[in-house]
Amino acid sequence: MAYFDLPENHSGSISNRLSSEALSNQELLGARLGVICEAMATLGFGILLGFVFSWELTLIVFAYIICMFLLAFFQIRWQARLNKCSEHILGQASALATEVLHNMRTVKQLSIEYEILQQFSHLVNQAFTVRRNDTVISGLLLSICWGSQPFFLYILYWIVLVRLESNEMHDKDTLMVFAFVTFAFETLRFINTLTRQMGSSLSAARGFFDLFDRTPTIDNGSVDGRQLENFQGQIEFNQVEFSYPSRPTIRVLNKFQLTIEPGQWVALV
Repeated sequence: MAYFDLPENHSGSISNRLSSEALSNQELLGARLGVICEAMATLGFGILLGFVFSWELTLIVFAYIICMFLLAFFQIRWQARLNKCSEHILGQASALATEVLHNMRTVKQLSIEYEILQQFSHLVNQAFTVRRNDTVISGLLLSICWGSQPFFLYILYWIVLVRLESNEMHDKDTLMVFAFVTFAFETLRFINTLTRQMGSSLSAARGFFDLFDRTPTIDNGSVDGRQLENFQGQIEFNQVEFSYPSRPTIRVLNKFQLTIEPGQWVALV
């Protein structure tokens, strides 16, 4: 029960996570994962083939590929971080909307519609700001990736021409290396277009693993603790105070006192 008392585990937040994270994992584990594996296998085979014909040019291309993969890795981590922040904000908005719908009459009687609307609008604006930053950063990284390829090809052409003039390379080897470069660039473009989806799926998968690996505060199977030797079945509540973690300032029980004798039936409503 303590799990659902936390603000991030409100029914609205859980519903929002189930609707978004399950879809993100399904998108990654479907046909898209097979296409990514196929592209990576093609890239690996092309690198091996390039080393056979011209290891010098292949090393240059391989260094550029490593830089692009590091850029894609940074974008995936950035996307996963933004998704976590965005999901937290949207979860709060969903929790607020769910609570208002369940207590609509109370909200109307207290005349706090405007305050609730202001809170919800503030959360929506926060989510918009996060997504706007995501769009700007993702567009900048994608432009760096796509815009750097023509400059790299220009440098590669210049190196090849210099080596051809000095008879350090053959025409056939040059054609094979450029065929490998073409396949490598297509693979990089394909992977870079999926970095946002991969970041979302990574964040969703991490949320599922955190939930599965969570250790409950109360262990039902534990035998540690105080054991009652002379238990007669009498239950006594003496000056009990209780409040929910999500609303610590509101006391549900204030100096509650009750004695239940053995065999006595008591209903708490």
